Amino acid sequence: LNPDRFLRRELPTLLRRSAEKLAEVVGADSEDVVFVPNISHGVNAVLRSMDLQEGDEVLCMNSTYPGVFNTLRHICYMTQEVVELKVVDVKLPLESYESLIQQLAAAITPNTRVAVLDHITSAAALVLPLDKLIPLFQKRGIPVLVDGANAPGQVPLDLRQLKPDFYVGTCNKWLFGSKSSSFLYVDKEHQSMVRPVVTSLSYNQGFIEEFAVQGTKDESNYLTICTAIDFYQNLGYNRVCAHNKSLIDWASSYLASLWGTEALLPPWQRAPFASAIRLPIQWPVKANGEPLTADEQCQVCCFVMDILLDYYQLATKVIPIEGSLYVRISAQIYNERADFERLGVAIQGLTNCSSFIEMFSTMRQLSIAMCIILDECVLLIVLSLQALTILPAIAVTREVGLAVLSLYLITALFSVTYAFLYTLRECCPCINALQRHGSKFFYVLHIGLIATTVATISILLEPFLSGVDFSEYCLTNALDHNLSSTGCLKLQGYTVVALMTLTLEVGLSVYMLVLGRRISKKHAVEYARLVREKSLSDAELPSVVRGNNSFQKKTGKATHGTTAEVI
Repeated sequence: LNPDRFLRRELPTLLRRSAEKLAEVVGADSEDVVFVPNISHGVNAVLRSMDLQEGDEVLCMNSTYPGVFNTLRHICYMTQEVVELKVVDVKLPLESYESLIQQLAAAITPNTRVAVLDHITSAAALVLPLDKLIPLFQKRGIPVLVDGANAPGQVPLDLRQLKPDFYVGTCNKWLFGSKSSSFLYVDKEHQSMVRPVVTSLSYNQGFIEEFAVQGTKDESNYLTICTAIDFYQNLGYNRVCAHNKSLIDWASSYLASLWGTEALLPPWQRAPFASAIRLPIQWPVKANGEPLTADEQCQVCCFVMDILLDYYQLATKVIPIEGSLYVRISAQIYNERADFERLGVAIQGLTNCSSFIEMFSTMRQLSIAMCIILDECVLLIVLSLQALTILPAIAVTREVGLAVLSLYLITALFSVTYAFLYTLRECCPCINALQRHGSKFFYVLHIGLIATTVATISILLEPFLSGVDFSEYCLTNALDHNLSSTGCLKLQGYTVVALMTLTLEVGLSVYMLVLGRRISKKHAVEYARLVREKSLSDAELPSVVRGNNSFQKKTGKATHGTTAEVI
């Protein structure tokens, strides 16, 4: 129960125990395995430890995970671009593994310094033949860094047999580990070269020690690895594999048949537990026929994913591949056929729209309407409370109270009209102009109501602040005109109640200003959307069609940007 003892003495032992357990699963010696928070840390540790010189080349594929690709781009940028990033443009599906090997072999030059390969690609779920690719590079003296984020737990792994120079993998994807529980394998030949991203107290104390001590951090995530592996082994790999593979095979066939499309990869190329299915949505192009930029592609994919998550409670990955939109599906032991049937129905619902403009408009209107309806309900409740707070003042001093009530009624009528502009926009052509300028009147009316209410409060406070006995004041002041049959004692009580309720009314009016500001922002967004949609034609936007669409071929531009050479 001593935390200091645990951190200093017990934790290092427990961490190495986790590393030993993990090393057994991935087929490696425990002294070759260290923990890193994620794949990005591991990749950065390896690449930043390399002494890249002018003229060197770093080779990768166009399927490289964007986070890893950005690291490669940054390293080339840091070297003032004297190091070239060469991207091999691999078309999917593969004709054969042999054709892939030949294409990568042709990309190797005497300047190739390191090759960065995926074990299983993130987007397409393509399994690379590492048993053939790693020797291809190593025979030429080129070290290989493998991004194995999606491999541990999905495919049997034996690093002693594969013999990569560097291998980065995760435990949280398919091994049931917690977040931030990844590992880095480094061949003994390179361990003296590789340094962690963070240099700390264990500098120059050896490979394991340097990665173990990288400043103060929470390492409990690594301690879950033993339990996660035990859980996986108790389930049995064969049992997990049988369930996941049969489910993903069925889902791929079912969705492709339902949508009238096809899976990107044949079973012998793709990962056991994942698959990419083409969506029945034609890939968008600009009005002039040019393809979308990488950022624009990401926006379209994120939009479709947001719709699936927000309106159908489905989490999946939508990605652009070979000129088409694909959805990458995965199967784990907690999934069942009903999950993929819901996805199929959801995508069909999206493709019922005749164009992207209709799909964007429909979903955006639904989202805005739900938010504004909530604000409308809140506004009605607050207005009702305001009416109740004014009534006691009328009972005490009718003239002033009726003046406040009259201003309140005008303010309430305009507030309701203004708040319901979105709902009423189809009924009146002047609504759009009111959406733009109504906020000014909204603020003026509510500020006027606040000022009038404060003035009324000052009138009602006068008997208490004048220093005269309230009964004497009652006899000489107009306060008793409304309640001539009521004694001054009761009138005093009514006045106190009126003061309290009017003070509450001021608070409610201030809240109405805040609520009005929120509503006006939403109206501004909605008005801008309407103007934008009127200025656009369907010809400028990609059409969404159902059925079996042909692929739109790429124009040879780099998938990840313009800083890399695509070959």
